[in-house]
Amino acid sequence: MAGGKLHYSAKKASKLSAEETAKYKEIAAAVSAKGKDKSADPKAAIEKIESCLAKVAEDSKTCTEAATFDTSDSEFVGIVLCGEVVSGGELKVDVDDVYVEEPREVAEDEEDADEEERSLWGDGDKDPAEVDED
Repeated sequence: MAGGKLHYSAKKASKLSAEETAKYKEIAAAVSAKGKDKSADPKAAIEKIESCLAKVAEDSKTCTEAATFDTSDSEFVGIVLCGEVVSGGELKVDVDDVYVEEPREVAEDEEDADEEERSLWGDGDKDPAEVDED
Protein backbone atom coordinates (compact mmCIF):
# COMPACT_ATOMS: atom_id res chain seq x y z
CA MET A 1 0.00 0.00 0.00
CA ALA A 2 2.62 2.49 -0.98
CA GLY A 3 1.03 5.90 -0.87
CA GLY A 4 -2.47 4.55 -0.24
CA LYS A 5 -4.56 5.31 2.79
CA LEU A 6 -6.15 2.72 5.01
CA HIS A 7 -9.73 3.47 5.96
CA TYR A 8 -11.42 1.68 8.83
CA SER A 9 -15.14 1.87 9.26
CA ALA A 10 -16.82 0.46 12.35
CA LYS A 11 -20.12 0.57 10.48
CA LYS A 12 -19.17 -2.41 8.38
CA ALA A 13 -20.09 -5.61 10.22
CA SER A 14 -17.80 -8.61 10.04
CA LYS A 15 -19.32 -11.69 8.46
CA LEU A 16 -18.68 -15.31 9.33
CA SER A 17 -18.43 -18.01 6.72
CA ALA A 18 -21.13 -20.67 6.48
CA GLU A 19 -18.85 -23.21 8.21
CA GLU A 20 -18.10 -20.83 11.08
CA THR A 21 -21.80 -20.03 11.50
CA ALA A 22 -22.73 -23.72 11.60
CA LYS A 23 -19.97 -24.44 14.15
CA TYR A 24 -20.98 -21.68 16.56
CA LYS A 25 -24.64 -22.69 16.31
CA GLU A 26 -23.67 -26.28 17.11
CA ILE A 27 -21.67 -25.18 20.15
CA ALA A 28 -24.47 -22.88 21.33
CA ALA A 29 -27.03 -25.69 21.01
CA ALA A 30 -24.83 -28.10 22.99
CA VAL A 31 -24.28 -25.57 25.78
CA SER A 32 -27.96 -24.62 26.00
CA ALA A 33 -28.95 -28.32 26.06
CA LYS A 34 -26.60 -28.93 28.99
CA GLY A 35 -28.10 -25.92 30.75
CA LYS A 36 -31.66 -27.17 30.30
CA ASP A 37 -30.80 -30.72 31.35
CA LYS A 38 -28.65 -29.40 34.20
CA SER A 39 -25.99 -31.84 33.01
CA ALA A 40 -23.30 -29.14 32.96
CA ASP A 41 -20.76 -30.09 35.59
CA PRO A 42 -18.83 -27.05 36.87
CA LYS A 43 -16.53 -29.24 39.00
CA ALA A 44 -15.48 -31.23 35.93
CA ALA A 45 -14.85 -27.99 34.04
CA ILE A 46 -12.68 -26.67 36.89
CA GLU A 47 -10.71 -29.94 37.03
CA LYS A 48 -10.14 -29.80 33.28
CA ILE A 49 -8.89 -26.20 33.51
CA GLU A 50 -6.58 -27.05 36.42
CA SER A 51 -5.10 -30.03 34.56
CA CYS A 52 -4.44 -27.82 31.53
CA LEU A 53 -2.76 -25.18 33.71
CA ALA A 54 -0.62 -27.88 35.35
CA LYS A 55 0.56 -29.05 31.91
CA VAL A 56 1.41 -25.48 30.93
CA ALA A 57 3.34 -24.98 34.19
CA GLU A 58 5.24 -28.23 33.59
CA ASP A 59 6.16 -27.18 30.05
CA SER A 60 7.30 -23.73 31.16
CA LYS A 61 9.44 -25.33 33.90
CA THR A 62 11.28 -27.48 31.37
CA CYS A 63 11.81 -24.45 29.13
CA THR A 64 13.43 -22.43 31.92
CA GLU A 65 15.64 -25.35 32.88
CA ALA A 66 16.90 -25.57 29.30
CA ALA A 67 17.74 -21.86 29.33
CA THR A 68 20.23 -22.14 32.21
CA PHE A 69 23.90 -22.45 31.36
CA ASP A 70 26.79 -23.68 33.43
CA THR A 71 29.32 -20.89 32.99
CA SER A 72 31.98 -22.87 34.85
CA ASP A 73 31.91 -25.56 32.16
CA SER A 74 35.13 -25.67 30.14
CA GLU A 75 33.17 -25.79 26.87
CA PHE A 76 31.12 -22.67 27.69
CA VAL A 77 32.46 -19.83 25.57
CA GLY A 78 29.69 -17.28 26.12
CA ILE A 79 26.53 -16.19 24.41
CA VAL A 80 26.63 -13.80 21.47
CA LEU A 81 24.01 -11.12 22.10
CA CYS A 82 24.61 -9.20 18.89
CA GLY A 83 27.40 -8.73 16.37
CA GLU A 84 30.12 -7.64 18.79
CA VAL A 85 28.67 -8.26 22.27
CA VAL A 86 29.29 -11.54 24.09
CA SER A 87 27.84 -12.33 27.51
CA GLY A 88 29.97 -14.52 29.72
CA GLY A 89 32.86 -14.87 27.33
CA GLU A 90 35.24 -13.07 25.06
CA LEU A 91 34.83 -12.49 21.34
CA LYS A 92 37.86 -13.78 19.46
CA VAL A 93 38.28 -13.03 15.79
CA ASP A 94 40.63 -15.33 13.90
CA VAL A 95 41.42 -14.29 10.34
CA ASP A 96 44.41 -16.55 9.75
CA ASP A 97 42.48 -18.66 7.25
CA VAL A 98 41.03 -15.64 5.41
CA TYR A 99 42.62 -14.70 2.08
CA VAL A 100 43.04 -10.95 1.73
CA GLU A 101 43.28 -9.92 -1.88
CA GLU A 102 45.99 -7.38 -2.56
CA PRO A 103 46.85 -5.62 -5.80
CA ARG A 104 49.39 -7.54 -7.90
CA GLU A 105 51.14 -4.43 -9.24
CA VAL A 106 51.84 -1.33 -7.27
CA ALA A 107 51.40 1.74 -9.45
CA GLU A 108 54.29 4.20 -9.17
CA ASP A 109 53.79 7.92 -9.09
CA GLU A 110 54.47 9.47 -12.44
CA GLU A 111 56.76 12.47 -12.38
CA ASP A 112 55.84 13.52 -15.91
CA ALA A 113 52.87 15.34 -14.50
CA ASP A 114 54.96 18.52 -13.99
CA GLU A 115 55.24 19.05 -17.74
CA GLU A 116 51.49 19.10 -18.17
CA GLU A 117 50.76 21.58 -15.39
CA ARG A 118 49.46 24.94 -16.44
CA SER A 119 51.48 28.03 -15.58
CA LEU A 120 50.32 29.96 -12.57
CA TRP A 121 51.17 33.21 -14.30
CA GLY A 122 48.03 33.27 -16.38
CA ASP A 123 48.08 35.10 -19.71
CA GLY A 124 51.50 34.21 -20.98
CA ASP A 125 53.60 36.35 -18.68
CA LYS A 126 56.76 34.66 -17.61
CA ASP A 127 57.46 33.75 -14.04
CA PRO A 128 59.77 36.45 -12.58
CA ALA A 129 61.90 33.76 -11.00
CA GLU A 130 62.58 32.31 -14.44
CA VAL A 131 63.18 35.57 -16.31
CA ASP A 132 66.61 35.66 -17.94
CA GLU A 133 68.73 38.70 -17.48
CA ASP A 134 69.22 40.39 -20.86
